[in-house]
Amino acid sequence: MNQNAHQPRPGDVVLGNQLPQPINAAVLGGLAGVKQRLKLVSDGDETIMYLLLEALNYGAAGEDFVFHFLTTSSGRIGLKAYDLLWRWGDLATKQEMVKYFCGMAEEIELVII
Repeated sequence: MNQNAHQPRPGDVVLGNQLPQPINAAVLGGLAGVKQRLKLVSDGDETIMYLLLEALNYGAAGEDFVFHFLTTSSGRIGLKAYDLLWRWGDLATKQEMVKYFCGMAEEIELVII
């Protein structure tokens, strides 16, 4: 068994403010870790945009998370969310983007060439 299996990986959030981290500190990975790090962001757009990219590693839930930023953010963050979803999102996500931007309620068939 890997001795480091229970160690935090780069990018994981370790809850607590003690250094070194206590043996029983909670470590958040996955999309929960991305969301936690987003709450701690104090250095601006670049970090938020990086976290949006990282969220896409977590499938449909990550795409939904980024889509939320697309619909609620403006400026660089909104544009980054759009760019990431259009480049990396699945067909259903792209269809939702088209419906969102067109303001349409009916189904739109999107053909990607």
